[in-house]
Amino acid sequence: METTVNEQLRTGSVGQSAPIGGPRSFSQAEVEQLVERLKEPFDPRVVQWVVKATAGGQDGHRRGLLAAYADPRAYMDRLNELLTPSGWTQEYSTQIIPSCPRKVRDQQVASAKLLVLCRLTIFGLGAHSGTGEGWADDENALTSADAQAFKRACVSFGLGRYFYDLPQTWVELDEHDRPRWLPDLPAWALPQAIRGKATGHGGGSGKNGRGHDGGRPALSGRGANGHGGAGAAGNGRNQALSEIETLAKQVGRSIFRSTVVSVAGLDDHTQVGDVGKLKEIAERLGNAERGVQRLKAAVGKVGLEALAAACRDLKLPSTLTDEIPDTKVLRQLVDRLEQEVQRMPPAQSRPQGGEANKETSPNGTNGAASVPEFAGLRNQVLTMARRVASSSKRSIADVITWASDGSFQYADIGKLIPADVPKLQAAIQRLKQAGNETQS
Repeated sequence: METTVNEQLRTGSVGQSAPIGGPRSFSQAEVEQLVERLKEPFDPRVVQWVVKATAGGQDGHRRGLLAAYADPRAYMDRLNELLTPSGWTQEYSTQIIPSCPRKVRDQQVASAKLLVLCRLTIFGLGAHSGTGEGWADDENALTSADAQAFKRACVSFGLGRYFYDLPQTWVELDEHDRPRWLPDLPAWALPQAIRGKATGHGGGSGKNGRGHDGGRPALSGRGANGHGGAGAAGNGRNQALSEIETLAKQVGRSIFRSTVVSVAGLDDHTQVGDVGKLKEIAERLGNAERGVQRLKAAVGKVGLEALAAACRDLKLPSTLTDEIPDTKVLRQLVDRLEQEVQRMPPAQSRPQGGEANKETSPNGTNGAASVPEFAGLRNQVLTMARRVASSSKRSIADVITWASDGSFQYADIGKLIPADVPKLQAAIQRLKQAGNETQS
């Protein structure tokens, strides 16, 4: 361990960063207790997961290798909780190395590299340093390198060290390359106060409302002073992520991806650490979901042929919601079809009972289904398939192939016609049975 705080203060190496109360000194027993508290795992509510690699499984399902980590704010909250903000400090230095060789898409290129050194000092205990790096052409390079350097310095004190010992786990991914479930954290990777009380996944919440405190006094003698806020932030983040993932299923993968990239500049919403940005993503997806519902309502009145014509004009590959690239194109589709609805004479509106309704009822035996009713059946298949896929941890494509008994695929739904109503009805029956079995 490096120079003690008393020597640092005498030489003036920490300057104005010294704690307000003057030099701090811990007994050997207090040092040992502090080190143990620093080593203690984080509350699982602040643990996050990242897909480090992807691969195709033997069963045809795509899989991802998940690794656990925590945001730098969790590290800061732990230090503040144990030491108060006046009990520690950090200093950064930055260096740029020009013309470093780098491989991009199998091509060798030269780019500047950013190196960051973080020196973390805990008054009365010592100082350690950590390094971080990033490529200068990345607009978030400095932020990422700072975080990397800070966390590596913390690890030298034992804080967050346990993440290096957590096994990385392969899990099945959904159609957006997101994990369908999160691994369980082993008991040793949970705080002592909630060990053995995990709720079933890494993002689960312990029932210890005091976060890392665990009922023990802070070594600073001034009480825990910040982690409760981090726990609340973790809950807000998990709530926003849950809302985003629910809305993603409604708006289609292309709109979902373009929205996340537009707000956060990232492909993977689980990598967004800013809760404000996550809430903005959820709000925009909520607006997009309402647009999708308006589009479906308009298609139910003007028919799939009108939708197909509009998609061709906009150069979309199909009429599937997943093929709508962004909210701008969605708005164009909604405006066009709603204008067609306004131009329709009353006689062309949805049949209202009587013999006409009997002739076009998809559940009846007389005649084929009307275009609006056919569209409703198709949407019902998609909605029910998403629910079964979510509950069974299978892809929606696999579920639809199973439900249709191979008579049509997920990619073919936009190509079906009203004459295919029996196929849709049979698929709906199988999906209902699957849903009932899941509930039972």
